[in-house]
Amino acid sequence: MKQGNKTKTIPYLMVSPYLLHLLVFVLFPVVFSLYLMFFRWNIISPMEYIGLQNFYKLFQDRLFFRSLGNTLIFLVIHIPLQIIIALLLAELLNQKIKFRSFLRASYFLPVIISGVVVTIVWWQLYGYDTGLLNRILIKLNLPKMAG
Repeated sequence: MKQGNKTKTIPYLMVSPYLLHLLVFVLFPVVFSLYLMFFRWNIISPMEYIGLQNFYKLFQDRLFFRSLGNTLIFLVIHIPLQIIIALLLAELLNQKIKFRSFLRASYFLPVIISGVVVTIVWWQLYGYDTGLLNRILIKLNLPKMAG
């Protein structure tokens, strides 16, 4: 019987880090932003409930409508162009053309290099013998981090 309960809880335990991240970094900020829409608050002074005044100010501002229009124009132009160019590149890289391997490599190289660079940076920070953080700990007469 215990084995059955354990196998039922393992999937929930494995999903819990994602759910915690979702709650803390997505759902809480969205809900708090919705809450803040009805208050005047500058972080220093206490919150003051003002109802729909923020919306009234927003809809009276010409700059808001201009920026909204600019954003919509940008999206109407940018998204179709991005999709078309991506499909054309994918089709081009799938054809039997001269230098196809070179073009594929040059297209995917930035993706690969960024991962390598991040790995090197973390290694430089956390390396047991040569890492920056361990050197700082040694200077402060503290024990090194385990490697």
